[in-house]
Amino acid sequence: AAPALLDSALRNMQRCVVGVLERCEETVEALSATYPWIPRLPCARRANSYGANVRAGGALAAGLSYAPDALAEVARQNALEEHVYAVANAML
Repeated sequence: AAPALLDSALRNMQRCVVGVLERCEETVEALSATYPWIPRLPCARRANSYGANVRAGGALAAGLSYAPDALAEVARQNALEEHVYAVANAML
């Protein structure tokens, strides 16, 4: 089922304007080029301590530790999302 879900997501992304929050300005440019009648969305930066923690290495960098099997399960469950996210970034 996972390969079919990935294939479906990647096919759908080819028919959409794809963007990512970390690249808001580029996402807004892509939206504006495709849909010029839509008002530009703001890309205001907001302090997000959780996001900064994740970018700095997440919970592990904060001194928390998790069992290796728990980390492996999280990685397994996020594998498709990580792949789609990488493709979205490449599309911008």
